[in-house]
Amino acid sequence: MIKHKSTSMRGVLLAGVMLMCSTGISLAQSAEPQATAIPLDDLSAFQNPGKSWQIAGGVTAELDDENELETVEGKGVLVNEPSRRNKGKDLVTNAEYGDMDLELDYMMAKGSNSGVYLQGRYEVQLEDSWGVKTPTSANNGAIYERWDESKPNGQKGYQGYAPRQNVSRAPGLWQNLKISFQAPRFDASGKKIENAKILRATLNGVVIHENVELFGPTRGAMGNNEVAAGPLRLQGDHGAVAFRNIKITEYGKPRPELVNLEYKVYKGRFEAEPKYDSIPPEAEGTSVALTSEISPFPNDFLVRYTGTLRVKEPGEYTFNLSTGGGRGLMKINNKTVIPNGGRNQRGTVTLPAGDMPFELIYSKLVEWGRPSLGLAVVGPGIREYVIGDKAQGGNNDQGLSWCMRP
Repeated sequence: MIKHKSTSMRGVLLAGVMLMCSTGISLAQSAEPQATAIPLDDLSAFQNPGKSWQIAGGVTAELDDENELETVEGKGVLVNEPSRRNKGKDLVTNAEYGDMDLELDYMMAKGSNSGVYLQGRYEVQLEDSWGVKTPTSANNGAIYERWDESKPNGQKGYQGYAPRQNVSRAPGLWQNLKISFQAPRFDASGKKIENAKILRATLNGVVIHENVELFGPTRGAMGNNEVAAGPLRLQGDHGAVAFRNIKITEYGKPRPELVNLEYKVYKGRFEAEPKYDSIPPEAEGTSVALTSEISPFPNDFLVRYTGTLRVKEPGEYTFNLSTGGGRGLMKINNKTVIPNGGRNQRGTVTLPAGDMPFELIYSKLVEWGRPSLGLAVVGPGIREYVIGDKAQGGNNDQGLSWCMRP
């Protein structure tokens, strides 16, 4: 019999930002944070808007002239038309945001240039890039470059990211942009411990960025400092542009935590949960996260985790359990949330704030399946994250992958 204590394991994903796509499981819609639209009946959602900004009912582009838009009276469309008389300035929201999903539609005038600054500091470029064959970090959909004035000419700009491909539409056509943004992380003293990231960005339905780390503010940021929360900023001093359907989903609530996690490994092929008192464990110890790698056996074993689930935000939570090459079961507060079943299962439960007993069972049954254990969690104001392995299941290596919802 093997007896050991373990406080860390290889291959553990302490936190991931993943959604189950077509190769995995879809989440219960009710547990997901809901998007909130920025009202465009007037300009009251923004700080001291400049004279170049207005609310309109519709907009078209003048294709014979650069930087020209024509508007019709009404509501629902945000339009910027800078000119010599009304010099444009950036438009900044009153509200501030941390982790967020942003979705909006925008229309570029011919030859125009604008941008969306996340937290006022990280710019995703908007530009009339119709016809550009090889996009750069200055073209539509790019993550704009950072800037260092002390460097030699030609080297001042750095860490800009071109879109994977140019999927820009012609000026005068509405374009759709989706950005999933993770704010920088700070410790209790205010020291940055993790860079901001653009987890995913899609332009007109095509992925143009994925898992891009932002090492600092881009050129033209409202501040060179980085913050946990900041406003959305729309560039207004470069060219004519229109926006509509600006929607933001916030993810600012604290995540549930697994604490005091212990495990026991049993040798054998278990189709059903055994009577633990009748069989001795082959290995046992403590763990910092869920993983299948604590088992000393490649096949025919059962891992039983017990511990405490600490919930700070009450509400409805959805758990997606992936058990490669086997089956799993999960209990919270001594109640079954996910019954003993196949390798991909889901359970939704309403949880109060506080500490409650947690139990998870992983039984490896399939000889050819790769051992893996993944638990994905989504809840009120919480972006889905993964505790455990990459959760690859079977010989198809179907893992949990991140995707933005259409």
